[in-house]
Amino acid sequence: MKSKLILTCGFLLTFLFFAVPVDMQTGKAGNKENAIKDKVFKTEPEVPSISELVDFSGQGTDEIFPSNGVWQPFGPYRTVNIQDKQRIVGFGTAVFGTTQGTSRISISLCYARSGSTALNAFAGNNHLTADADTSRRTFSVAASGTLPAGTYSVGYCVMNRGTQLINNNDYVNGWMMVVN
Repeated sequence: MKSKLILTCGFLLTFLFFAVPVDMQTGKAGNKENAIKDKVFKTEPEVPSISELVDFSGQGTDEIFPSNGVWQPFGPYRTVNIQDKQRIVGFGTAVFGTTQGTSRISISLCYARSGSTALNAFAGNNHLTADADTSRRTFSVAASGTLPAGTYSVGYCVMNRGTQLINNNDYVNGWMMVVN
């Protein structure tokens, strides 16, 4: 029994001592010197810094009329300044409802360039669409994007895609941050 154990240990030590690195793709013996050079060394990821943070929490709009594909602001809008190569990121949640029936809504985070009243969704045509009904419900949305350098108004927006008034609404809570 001892001889088998010694023989096995001998083979193992011989293998470890004379082991040659092998290229896993070709199966051929590799060079020990290149084995270390081929390793990829990871560096720490770059952590973005926050340039500006705004809160757009507050009372939402009491009545949202059918809007025929036009975004309407819901709650307060805040001003942010964007520089070259900065990104804007945000989150918002609001409560919508009707006093009767159901109405289809689209929600997003929106922006308007300084001097303009036209709202644009950060998500473009990829916004969220849901139904508002007599059960007041919370609708949350997050967005991220890049904008040309300039001053913008940002906040939560809604589009009433139905034919009836959405008139059982509540507050909006949300934030946007500009990151480098």
